[in-house]
Amino acid sequence: SGLRARMTELQNEIDAMETRFAEISALQAQPDAYSSGAVTPEISAEGKRIEQSLPALLDEWQKVAEEHESLSA
Repeated sequence: SGLRARMTELQNEIDAMETRFAEISALQAQPDAYSSGAVTPEISAEGKRIEQSLPALLDEWQKVAEEHESLSA
């Protein structure tokens, strides 16, 4: 169904964002990450964008999942 496809699409997007956020967090946790230039302003900004947009994606996934469940019941 369209809802199932949307759930899968959202889940894939969420998984990719969570993976990238973990990569950025691990990079930022390295002691010399900033002084060595490994963490650029762009990478920091990307981490912030993910942190800000992920909750909305999770909310949308939850709503779609609930709608799918109610139609499947």
